[in-house]
Amino acid sequence: MTKPLSILCPLLLILPVIVLSASGAPTADSPASATVVPSDSTQDEKGDSDEDIRKAMEAVKSAGRRVRRALRKKDIAAALVAVNLVQIGVIEVKKLVPEAATKLEGEARSVIERDFRQRLIGVLEQWLFIEKALLQGKTEEAAKFMKTIAELKGSAHEEYDVEE
Repeated sequence: MTKPLSILCPLLLILPVIVLSASGAPTADSPASATVVPSDSTQDEKGDSDEDIRKAMEAVKSAGRRVRRALRKKDIAAALVAVNLVQIGVIEVKKLVPEAATKLEGEARSVIERDFRQRLIGVLEQWLFIEKALLQGKTEEAAKFMKTIAELKGSAHEEYDVEE
């Protein structure tokens, strides 16, 4: 009986923080400025989509730094909170369309949109692996997934000529 309880205890401690973070409410661990607020953007909207993507990715980058700091400190609870913020941010970015695609039509546009979204799905998948590793207490494994994310980011930024 102690094994299931030992797994649940950390979850019970961080669940309220996760719920508050996912709701966009600031917590002591997540100042309002770092909170990722879901947008109403859809893939059909036009506007300054590259700027929207840049802003959303800055929030992802900021939360990712919080994950790395928490991993260095072996603070799994803080890392899990930050991982959820990253995941929310990636989902928000996934809703957007790069400006390069909005200037195209038909299959050419579809190719860029599909590639953009598939790359973000791959990134989100890695963040889910990180979350799973953290829940299992495997911080070294989580750090390996972080390196994979850095590689995915590098290849996407190189291919799409994104300045950092």
